[in-house]
Amino acid sequence: MRRRTRIALRIVGLVTGISFILFSPYWTYVLIPGILNGEIKVGNTNSMSSSSTNSGSMGMNGQSDENVSFMEGRLGMFSLIAKLMNNETFDILNITEEDFGISWYNISISSNGIINKDTGKPLFPSNENSSNSNQTNVENKNNDTKKETKKNVKKESFPIGGVEKKDYRVWSDSLQRNVKAEYIGERNFRGKVVYLYRTNAENETLSSGSGMFSMGGSESSSQGDNGLFGEGTKMFYDENNVYWLDRETSIPLNMEMGMKISMQMPNLRLLQVSVGERVYNSTGTIWVENDTIPQKYDQIEVIKESHTECWLDKKDSRIAHFRTWAVYYDNETKEMLPEDVQPIPESYAVDRLTYMYIPLYGGRSGYYWFPPLLEKRTYPMWDSTMQNTVDACFIEETVIAGYRAYLFELRAENITIESSNIALPVYRHPGTEYLYDSITRYWLEPETGMMLSYWMNGTFKLATGGPLQGISYPVVSFEFGLDENTSKLIAGYIPLLKLFYSLSFRKITLFTLELHFSDALVDMLLTLDVMFSNILKILRVYIPIAFLISGLVSVSIPTIGIVRERRRIRNCPIHGMKKIEIKKNTKKIERPRKQLNVYKKYVNALDISVDNM
Repeated sequence: MRRRTRIALRIVGLVTGISFILFSPYWTYVLIPGILNGEIKVGNTNSMSSSSTNSGSMGMNGQSDENVSFMEGRLGMFSLIAKLMNNETFDILNITEEDFGISWYNISISSNGIINKDTGKPLFPSNENSSNSNQTNVENKNNDTKKETKKNVKKESFPIGGVEKKDYRVWSDSLQRNVKAEYIGERNFRGKVVYLYRTNAENETLSSGSGMFSMGGSESSSQGDNGLFGEGTKMFYDENNVYWLDRETSIPLNMEMGMKISMQMPNLRLLQVSVGERVYNSTGTIWVENDTIPQKYDQIEVIKESHTECWLDKKDSRIAHFRTWAVYYDNETKEMLPEDVQPIPESYAVDRLTYMYIPLYGGRSGYYWFPPLLEKRTYPMWDSTMQNTVDACFIEETVIAGYRAYLFELRAENITIESSNIALPVYRHPGTEYLYDSITRYWLEPETGMMLSYWMNGTFKLATGGPLQGISYPVVSFEFGLDENTSKLIAGYIPLLKLFYSLSFRKITLFTLELHFSDALVDMLLTLDVMFSNILKILRVYIPIAFLISGLVSVSIPTIGIVRERRRIRNCPIHGMKKIEIKKNTKKIERPRKQLNVYKKYVNALDISVDNM
């Protein structure tokens, strides 16, 4: 019984060693990256919140996993994001270039999440309801991405059981492809010889297909798919990792991880437009022909539903396309008016860099709006009321709300109104003609083109024929502008706009991380490394013994057959010649018995019983 117990224990030990070999690649290339990526919970999975009362499972050195840090280092994030996360108050109108820098935190990573070492509290407060749903969405997305990747790409890794002084190809979860792990040197680390390998990635474009996270954005703005500062914003990922692998076992005894996510700002001087459809309502009065009485017009109070649709050109996002139309509804019955009285739709396009209309798309020309970096000259501006261009002439330089301002003036005299899109608040009758006079003044900050103040005076006149031919009668007159307080409010946004303009095409760091294995994790890895190393040494002895045993079995089979045949012949009355053959064969089977005695010495050294062999 004792012998069987020893044999059983050795079999269990051998199975345990083989299991460790199978587990080793999981630990090296799945568990450790999983801890880093937050995909694998260590200890009690219900203890991710700082308010949890669960103690977690016992971890390294007899400590609770909740109290053990696995990685340490520092984390940096965009300063404005850090202020928002910490509920710090700041004036958005007075932010400076320093607010676009990095705020650093000394951190450790444990089963409680990312801990701020200076405060001892989680750096990112948990919200179970939102985080669970977000985690589910991210996991589903990552699983879909990984399933698709597995079909097309073979994931490579470092070899198990020792590494050499050469480069390898290893799989990167963040980049979703195999990358080069460059051998960069040898070093002694806590009594172990380790080989160092570096993986490096620079300016990798981030997208939802990276498997890390998706960049969501509004579908109704020109801010693009990323929903950041403007269409054309690009996200980049940089990574620099150094693996410290045991030369004999390939177990990572340390890892230096560095990563950075940055954003390249677009040309913020481009005209920012709202992609999608916008609708707004107004009220007015129109006149339509009477159905029964010729030359009679009926007055109808209407609701004007104005539509503006905008989209960026598929081939050149610098071009913004617009389509405008309106729908009249009877203000009393709320029913849509007949098609023949509805305004005519209009289409046009604008160059977002020059702020000018593109004549090739529609009939508009001139400037859509004043561009940044204004000059002291005349700008032909499109007037939708007159359906024509009007010169905006530079008048003078002045000061508004403490800022330098250029005054531009637009004048329109005796402009015939023919557009059917205008619901004139006057009686319309065949033979009548309306003229339009206006003076419009803009005070603009020259660097940004932002309007600081505005004033307009306009008059609609009725021109008639007959004895009063050539005489026009004012029928509607209006005047409005901005007061001083409104100008000061607008001026408060100019520093922010100037700052954004200065950031055009610049790359800004949003998030950066510098990590290494904690001492506790290194201690555990060293323990595993010693265990793994011993198992490998044992296996190097077990393997030739296994070949020996298989060889002995193959020799024993014919030997046993010969012995049985010998016994049968001895019991046979006639045995003459057979007996001589048995003697010859007996000499031949002495060799395996001698071999068994020789190998028995080596086996006894390993304390393995071979009495029954």
